[in-house]
Amino acid sequence: MLGRIGWLLLLSGWMLASPAFSQDKFQITGVFAPSYEWLQFRGQNAQNDIFGSKYSYNFGIEYRGFLSPGLAVVTGLQYNNKGFRNTEIQNDAGLVQSTNSGGIIIGAARYLTVPTNLSIHFRVGKRTSLMVTGGLSTGYMLAQTVNGKDLLPEEEGSDGLFVTSNGKSNIDLFNRVYVGLNLGAGITQQIGSRMILGLHPTFRRQLNRAIPVDANINEVVNTGFNSLTADLKLGWYFNRQFQNDNKTF
Repeated sequence: MLGRIGWLLLLSGWMLASPAFSQDKFQITGVFAPSYEWLQFRGQNAQNDIFGSKYSYNFGIEYRGFLSPGLAVVTGLQYNNKGFRNTEIQNDAGLVQSTNSGGIIIGAARYLTVPTNLSIHFRVGKRTSLMVTGGLSTGYMLAQTVNGKDLLPEEEGSDGLFVTSNGKSNIDLFNRVYVGLNLGAGITQQIGSRMILGLHPTFRRQLNRAIPVDANINEVVNTGFNSLTADLKLGWYFNRQFQNDNKTF
């Protein structure tokens, strides 16, 4: 695992040091992103009825290098907490039912990811801009858990996709590699000469399988993590032209 994480850190460092990112004008931004996460079963609506959504969080640091006043390349390093929250189970007859106990099953897949995005900026005021962003993220898993809470004895077992039980399971369920699509739009406000505040809602969709074909489960499924995040950003411009009163974003 450390080897994969090391490669991610090296990739991020190489990108920041490359000529494409060595711009006179750039931003360094901290990001905190509350999120709505779910696991989508592609072509299997019955499983989508069982696997519910959860509220989660992401955070990281972002580098935005401006190629022109209206175009930037964005990378960084992020911690993403993906997964699901189930209040329904599959019984021994194969039917979906709510847990009688009010019990829940929470799956969490925690990744360290490196985004690589293009961002287009549109000035709507002297210090305000709208932006549209798209690109890819690649990452490697830090940890995963499946945690059952308040399940009745008859609700535990292996009738569903995987074994369910109270407490944290040591099941190796999720793909250790993450590749995903990022699409977002938002607004950025410049405060003073250097501080930046931003709100950037983003949709993230996994492109590879969230549950690999060799996972220890009862059937092969095609799944992917999806998320909607509200990226809250606080950062600073670094620009050799701050003396120019006609600043651009």
